[in-house]
Amino acid sequence: MALMIREPECVRLKRRGAEHVENLIAGLSLPEQLVFWERRTEIMLERKREHGQGPDARMPGCQEKSNNKKNDKITGNTARRSRNRNDFTP
Repeated sequence: MALMIREPECVRLKRRGAEHVENLIAGLSLPEQLVFWERRTEIMLERKREHGQGPDARMPGCQEKSNNKKNDKITGNTARRSRNRNDFTP
């Protein structure tokens, strides 16, 4: 019996969101798509203002990636890479 690997929930949500947006903009011309995205951006910024966040604030649940290359606590990446892609040093 083959081992089935389930897709992570975050990937499913991303794909479902992309499909939803694709359905929303299907059939729109390029100028109409630009208007759509301008309006969606206005809505997002308004939501951030309502929740007391600045326009550059990250939404809840988003984390900034660590710049610590020796021990990246967020991603768990503890390996270092050399300039040569074929030379990988853990």
